[in-house]
Amino acid sequence: MSTTTDLVVGAVFSAGMRGQFASGTFYVRYTLRPWRAGDGELHMNGLRVQHPLPGAAREEVGRRASAVRSGTLVRVRVTLSEELVLGDQVATQEGALEHVETSDAELEAGMRVLAAPYEVDVPALGTLDLDRIANGFRGEVRVGRRRAELFVPRGHHLDDIDRDRALLDDVSRRVVQLNARWSDVLGTAVAKMYPVYESTWASGSPVSRERFTQRVRVESLDVDEERITVYLDCADLFDDQAIEVRLDRSLAVTEVSLSG
Repeated sequence: MSTTTDLVVGAVFSAGMRGQFASGTFYVRYTLRPWRAGDGELHMNGLRVQHPLPGAAREEVGRRASAVRSGTLVRVRVTLSEELVLGDQVATQEGALEHVETSDAELEAGMRVLAAPYEVDVPALGTLDLDRIANGFRGEVRVGRRRAELFVPRGHHLDDIDRDRALLDDVSRRVVQLNARWSDVLGTAVAKMYPVYESTWASGSPVSRERFTQRVRVESLDVDEERITVYLDCADLFDDQAIEVRLDRSLAVTEVSLSG
């Protein structure tokens, strides 16, 4: 995978830290959105930057991470990778991060766009709000007899009501189809996971298959252009893990497993 080094200016959209405990290295991580590279092009997708600090104590890394504040403008030299994560580019910080002021009207306009709330009303789904950090729509939807959290990732970063409605109309149709087949989908999940529970997870007297089915409840849906992923709350049947059910666009179940 090829890389390039460039000086970028951008707005801090989110920031934090993480650690790789096997190596003992902590990282400051932040996302710039929007951002402008040395070639002058304005990018509205995210630039996910990580700054490794080998040998630094957790407290020092935390102090540095807290100094990278959302909504501020920064300039930093980074090594850009061709890797994409949910449409965002990935980079590694190479030099010191500098807080700056700018008269870049286009960059500031991009910041205002990304700060504005955005929602779309869709038949059968209701009102969905855009989560700008995750770049996806969130809401609630009925599945079977229960309400479930819904998340729909968006493959583009600029607000485009026609494109967003087309995406969510497609999701709405597929959720309606899922409801029509829900008993079969749930039955497939139970048929796959009850033997796993009975052979590995049950302690003492296992619950019956009927009781197992009653305790499995839909918790959330993730719906993208390729698949629907259903997460089923299992009470304490698998400790704190959920059952994850993946369906393709034809609503055929392609995978049933534990998640979390």
